[in-house]
Amino acid sequence: MTPIKFWSASVLAVVLASGLAGCGTPQAAGQTATKKPGTPKTTAAPMVAAPPLSEAKTNPVAYITQYDEHGMEEMLHQYATDIPGVALTGPNAGTFTLQALNGPLQKKYGGPTVPATLAAAGVHIPNLPPDNSVLGVSAFVQAEYPRLQTYHMFPGMSEAVFQAGLEQAVAFENWGNGNDPAKIFLTMLGPVHSTTSSTTGVESLEQAGLAADYSASPTLGNAPQRQYTYDAWGQITSPRAQHFAVDAIPWKLMDGVLPPGMSTPRWTMELDNVVQAHAVYATWDHGQYRVGMTSYTVPQIILSYFSNGQGGGAWFVVDAQSSTHSQASDVHVIKTQ
Repeated sequence: MTPIKFWSASVLAVVLASGLAGCGTPQAAGQTATKKPGTPKTTAAPMVAAPPLSEAKTNPVAYITQYDEHGMEEMLHQYATDIPGVALTGPNAGTFTLQALNGPLQKKYGGPTVPATLAAAGVHIPNLPPDNSVLGVSAFVQAEYPRLQTYHMFPGMSEAVFQAGLEQAVAFENWGNGNDPAKIFLTMLGPVHSTTSSTTGVESLEQAGLAADYSASPTLGNAPQRQYTYDAWGQITSPRAQHFAVDAIPWKLMDGVLPPGMSTPRWTMELDNVVQAHAVYATWDHGQYRVGMTSYTVPQIILSYFSNGQGGGAWFVVDAQSSTHSQASDVHVIKTQ
């Protein structure tokens, strides 16, 4: 297997999925966005501090989680002047709420009022699942887990842990397509960096383009386009006969350097063409507010399972390849106030 380059631009092409996503200007697969020059930085300190390195040895999950939270809040503070009304810390950090979109962000960027619901926009799309749903997991586990056992691919992994990895992969997509794009930081192996770079995962992710969601760029960003997601959900597709949708990857083949003293993950899992992502959202596009639905299949997502030092653990996304094809449907130009 070719070593993975951690946090390549492809991750952001997944996050800023093609179709209507990308806030009015579709982002091509592999295209990167850079930080806006001269973006003011706030002097306010992030609420979550950087974790002590000692924790990487005793509780890798806690260390990674705090590292990711710190990186997310640092990014939000950096773009604070571009996202008035968006919380910089706490449980709603980075969330584009309707109150922010139709309050401070509307005052700053102009444009119409964002309809609170699809019905208010005059749009009806039947049979939508609940927001942030994860569909098809149980059926996939029942079909695939016995095969993993037969081939001894993940020794000691329970069905519950396998299912948790699938759910984390979908959460990565749901956060990226929803109103909380910064939350994808919390699903990722943020402290890792490649053998050829000292830049960590959260830094590479921000540099590759996630920060564009929170910048005042005229062509990218949920803020100036005032994009709002009504529904984002993911589906785990059933594997085709004789097709290995799941693979075990030895960590030593990954081009990744962990913090000093942190143990390597117990398992690293590759999911090929397993996750389908869907979203229904509104965005300001070429002088019109549009509602549309987009769907795409993620070619590959890689996750690693780390210990919490207490007999359990958690999955974190290591890398993901973008989809080069998406399907946009049910596009409506809506009446705005």
